[in-house]
Amino acid sequence: MNRPLDQSFINAKNLLNSSSDMIIAVDSDRKIIEFNAAAEHSFGYTRDEVIGKHVDMLYAEPTYGNSIHQKTIERGHTSQEIININKNSEVFTSYLSTSIISDVDGNKIGVMGVSRDISSIKNTEAQLRVSREYGKILIDCSMDMIIAVDNNRKILEFNKAAVDTFGYQPEEVIGKSVNILYADPEEGRTLHRKTSVSGKVLSEVISRKKNGDEFFSLISASLMHDKDGEQIGVMGISRDITSEKLSRNILKKSEERHRILSVELAEANIMKELLLDVITHDMKNTLGTLNGMAELLLQEYGNNEYASVIGQCTTNLIDIIENASILTQVTLGEEIDKRNINLNQLLMGISNEFLVVLDSKKMTLEIDIDPEITIYANPIISEVFKNYISNAIKYASDGKRIVVSAFKTSSGLTVEVCDFGKTIEKENYDSIFNRKVQLAGTGKNGRGLGLAIVQRISDAHSAKVGVMPNSPTGNKFYIKFSNT
Repeated sequence: MNRPLDQSFINAKNLLNSSSDMIIAVDSDRKIIEFNAAAEHSFGYTRDEVIGKHVDMLYAEPTYGNSIHQKTIERGHTSQEIININKNSEVFTSYLSTSIISDVDGNKIGVMGVSRDISSIKNTEAQLRVSREYGKILIDCSMDMIIAVDNNRKILEFNKAAVDTFGYQPEEVIGKSVNILYADPEEGRTLHRKTSVSGKVLSEVISRKKNGDEFFSLISASLMHDKDGEQIGVMGISRDITSEKLSRNILKKSEERHRILSVELAEANIMKELLLDVITHDMKNTLGTLNGMAELLLQEYGNNEYASVIGQCTTNLIDIIENASILTQVTLGEEIDKRNINLNQLLMGISNEFLVVLDSKKMTLEIDIDPEITIYANPIISEVFKNYISNAIKYASDGKRIVVSAFKTSSGLTVEVCDFGKTIEKENYDSIFNRKVQLAGTGKNGRGLGLAIVQRISDAHSAKVGVMPNSPTGNKFYIKFSNT
């Protein structure tokens, strides 16, 4: 063999085997006549295993191979994606370019194919498609409006929430200026500029729907970048906050109204206190005069029944006025003066006030209190016991007895007013201390203020009031004073 030809053959062979692409040649009968190193690597066959074999063995679908061969013969070349199969029966995708092989006389003697395994590229493309589709699903499933624009503020993305809110279909807005979505286009331009400078902006804007209706939106805008980090647009995520804004405005007006009412109420309370002080002062002056005249009459005429009654009544009225003034302090939550009070003496004095009514009801009032027991309280505390005793007379007269007792515990002192009438239902225990609450079936009328006042007075003394069943029947109304 001619040495230059031998060297050319060697060079050609080296060139074929050094190629990273698969190079396979077939003759006119599609029998393999060339199979380079890259082909061996991809298909898993050695050159000797395939030389002289039909090329169909390399196709997942042999008919595709025949079609490619015919097209190459007819056109001189062809390029397309194909599905190959390797020695292990594993399929992979290749991109194949073919051309005709001719002899020195120009006769067609076969086909040469150069191909490259593009399976990884196809997989990447598939993953990108899945990723894009997944992203699209996420965007369309979002309850918030998602709108993307390019650097020229032309709309690129318009999700389902945006369609539902604005009333436009995607094809109506894609490629259009985003200005059509703003009540004031300048507001949109300002938002775009701020986002370009800071990278992210949160802002309230007024948007406009397709039908012209305007609404408030809260938009979070951020920059979009390409793989090289270059800015390619702005993505905005927004939601309609019209109802929320309306609610906030209503709440703000309501708060302002309540503030005004609070000021007016405070002023009214000041005027009420002032008026009460004036009335109390004038009444006490008048009653003081009457009381003084009664004392003069008693001094001049001795034990005069009428003068004695007038004196006692004026004294009682002065006490009532004093109590009313203290009750006002209690109602307003103000601190009241306290001192040590002998409990037995207090209750004995209270019992004297009920002698007449007890006698008319044929009832007895028993005071079972240790004479040495004292309580640290304001004299207004007497109203608690007066209310308890008065209610027992009014609602439990059929029990014929009222017993007042006291006992000390480790935590303080408990005073009980016990009646023997009809037992109050447990579900009413808490409610009877509320204002204007009266028990059904009592047949008694009133303002329902007594026990509500008791609650206020006990609160002013950091005490606890309540009721529990008596035995065998009736009720125990109590007040518990703590050691502190």
